[in-house]
Amino acid sequence: MAEEKSDSPSDKSDQTETVEEKKIKPDDKKQKSKQDETVEKTSVQSNNNESSNCYCGKERNLNIVELLCASCSRWFHESCIGYQLGKLVPFMVNYIFVCKNCSPTGLESFKKTQAPFPQMCVTAIANLLQMCQKENEQKTLFHKDKDIIPFIDCHWESMTTMPRRATQSWHATIHRALLKDIGTLFTMDESTSEGQLFGLASSELTSIKPNYEQMIKNGHLRATEMGIQHVDVSRGTWYWEATIEEMPEGSATRLGWGQEYANLQAPLGYDKFGYSWRSRKGTRFHESRGKHYSDSYGEGDTLGFLIVLPDAHDASHIPNTYKDRPLVKFKSHLYYEEKDQVQETLKALRPLEGSKIIYYKNGINQGDAFVDINKGAYYPGISLYKSAMVSVNFGPNFKYPPTDVTFRGMHEKAEEAIAEQSMADILYLTENEGKLRLDTFVL
Repeated sequence: MAEEKSDSPSDKSDQTETVEEKKIKPDDKKQKSKQDETVEKTSVQSNNNESSNCYCGKERNLNIVELLCASCSRWFHESCIGYQLGKLVPFMVNYIFVCKNCSPTGLESFKKTQAPFPQMCVTAIANLLQMCQKENEQKTLFHKDKDIIPFIDCHWESMTTMPRRATQSWHATIHRALLKDIGTLFTMDESTSEGQLFGLASSELTSIKPNYEQMIKNGHLRATEMGIQHVDVSRGTWYWEATIEEMPEGSATRLGWGQEYANLQAPLGYDKFGYSWRSRKGTRFHESRGKHYSDSYGEGDTLGFLIVLPDAHDASHIPNTYKDRPLVKFKSHLYYEEKDQVQETLKALRPLEGSKIIYYKNGINQGDAFVDINKGAYYPGISLYKSAMVSVNFGPNFKYPPTDVTFRGMHEKAEEAIAEQSMADILYLTENEGKLRLDTFVL
């Protein structure tokens, strides 16, 4: 992503208990002591369940898929999770999961990422080891060609988002991955008649989990009070925050609001679909034109992003249904086809009278950045240049909530979006007698 350097000028309630003094017999003391001990044990057990177990309160089961919450670090059984996870296998580490207890919207979130070959090997060997333990087999080492590669080949789509290789050249890559991490991830025994056998350096299968700390360090995941924002707003006054966690020398950010067709391969504010505030010199950008707006911002600053979208009453705020689109199979999943209509959308852009975008720096209003912005739906937008790191907060607990305007946090939009999309789908199915367009896809 290239960074433009040019700027244009410009209840617990308090209770009192009356304790009545009376003599207690020795037997009563023993009885009371036992009761207190029982209550204490029950309390400890309850606290443990709250801190380490699934919604169901049961212990871990290594024979099934379990996911670790990135926020509360509790394990959840696949059968107890309401989210449609797709194909998975036990002992995966290439995912990000947030349980409904940690999500402010009460909805679970899950994302499977591409797994490098060493991770796939760990998952494969762990599953082979667990299957042997289940069958009471004393086997801890496995053959690359007879055990590990067949397991990965059988469960490829479940283990990674990486497309399945057309040739078998990845077999050699598996061998190199195993050899490279001998002593750290794997062990090897060459003294057997079968040749090289591989096992896990640590046989404690309960320790296999996603390295969320490393994901945070590498910038792939930022643990905040929120999840990831995937909803847009088209009317009303909305707000979200971002904190600049790291801003190394030479790095920069552009933060703000963008529409659906904002160019994801360019900085926010590059085209007519984006409005951004740049860290360098506090410049505001739209259509690649930079104008002076405020002082610069940097590491440690918390920024607020407010958008005001008056209700135009002449537009439908119900989102498009996808039930009328053909189905496309991609990486073992079915998707509704959607074609970009950039040029048509560009021609239809019109300013929305009374609309505006305001930015805040550490709770201080920086003034109107843009007024009468284009009509349409807007998403929170972030562009990072080089190694900048930003954490986002969509609510409800904002660090610097605006006091000069009535607004709604972006966290409130999630459930509203679900209702809107459901309404759009119901209208379509009612009008089309419940039929979906399946004519272009062969099951």
